[in-house]
Amino acid sequence: MPGDLLQAGSTDLRQLIKNQHGMICPRDQTHLTDIGTRLRSLLKKGVLTRLERGVYIPSISLAGIEDWEHYRYRSLALGHHHGKILGGLSAAAVHGLWLVDSAPSELEFYRPHGDRVGRGLGYRQLHGRLPPQHVSEIAGIRVTSIARTIVDLGRYHGFSAAFVALSAALAHNKCNRSDVLRITEKLNLHGTKELPRILERAAGNLDSALEAIFHAQVVYYGDFDVIPQLRVVVDGRTYFLDFAVKGTHESVECDGMEKYGQSPAEQKNKLRKQKRRADDLTRTGITSNHFTYREVVTGHAYRTMLRRLGLPDRPNLPAIYLP
Repeated sequence: MPGDLLQAGSTDLRQLIKNQHGMICPRDQTHLTDIGTRLRSLLKKGVLTRLERGVYIPSISLAGIEDWEHYRYRSLALGHHHGKILGGLSAAAVHGLWLVDSAPSELEFYRPHGDRVGRGLGYRQLHGRLPPQHVSEIAGIRVTSIARTIVDLGRYHGFSAAFVALSAALAHNKCNRSDVLRITEKLNLHGTKELPRILERAAGNLDSALEAIFHAQVVYYGDFDVIPQLRVVVDGRTYFLDFAVKGTHESVECDGMEKYGQSPAEQKNKLRKQKRRADDLTRTGITSNHFTYREVVTGHAYRTMLRRLGLPDRPNLPAIYLP
């Protein structure tokens, strides 16, 4: 299907100018006098997809991509509109920070010189003082800085959103804790009381959003503590536990799809390595507790560990992520 779409409009598509994000905006097509007719034709054929008013993308670019990638494209498209500064979840997606929800329902932005429109279907306007130094530019698109984005995630989406995004920023050396702390101290924005704890406990050595989500739960609920990425050597072979539970021989492994690969051959090879790893760790007395994406994000993994550790059950854990 994608190949058929590309062939159907390949000639017309080649004549269109794409920006740095691979998107097509009518205002960039000054070399064509019939751009409206061309776009309508390509949309009708399914060769182009409309992301936002006046922003299109070749449909083949969206084929088979993950939900978070699609949200990032939509956010970038919104950023092409003059007068908008991407913020919150949209800014996090553009900066490549981890998200708790891989497919948020709303695009988020500031409009410093416009009316306060609040929330509309699929959109959310953020509010608060936004000094010039809190805004950066990525290939012509204005977006809140990484540090300000993390602060806003805490303000609008709660503990887990800011914790997970900061974990990504630290893991990929995108910003440091002092950048975020400076903003919270200077602006005294509403909804930032948890940020000092987030700054103190977020780890910079995690491998995925899923690990960061579980770590956020451990830090916030506080029933037990963990050591992220503990190094274990068995017969010369080195392993890193996603989390070792302090004071016990229990470990937690967050098993996202990427851990086992995509193709059957890749999965078979990685599963064979996982079996040897499990056998080696068992010989050292370590018990590995494996949890899927759904088990982690729903809190099932956390409650299971409470039972494993002989701690009181908490069937009604408070929400730490606000959509």
